[in-house]
Amino acid sequence: MKMNYQSTYIMVDEDGIVRNIAVGENYEDMNRVTRASYGENAFAVEYRWAVGIGDVFKNNIFYNVNEDGN
Repeated sequence: MKMNYQSTYIMVDEDGIVRNIAVGENYEDMNRVTRASYGENAFAVEYRWAVGIGDVFKNNIFYNVNEDGN
């Protein structure tokens, strides 16, 4: 029986906003899907931080955004 290893990835658009969190088999494929979906400068990063859709990635740091936008 073959088992596939999958990881969870944070998908960030060109403006640094977390747009999706998805499961994939490898980084390269998830990065391609992210760029195709959210723009040429979008990227995927392996899920290691407690973030949600709408949070912000700026200066290599993820920031949680409150309901009031702060």
